[in-house]
Amino acid sequence: MPTQQELLAQFRCDEISAVALTEFNEQAKSQKRPVEAGKVVDGLGAMMKDWRTTALSKFLLFQFFRICFN
Repeated sequence: MPTQQELLAQFRCDEISAVALTEFNEQAKSQKRPVEAGKVVDGLGAMMKDWRTTALSKFLLFQFFRICFN
């Protein structure tokens, strides 16, 4: 049976994942149609890297404010 600490860690990981994925998907919307149509999108890898960085940065900022103001 998992400990309370393990359950909390899993909950936090799930929360991080959900927030970051939502942000990433929001930014990826602009390229979804061309990709689904089979078109090559120049610079897609770099764009995805930027989306990931932005998503994780926003999550970390959210966590900072949550810790400071709770």
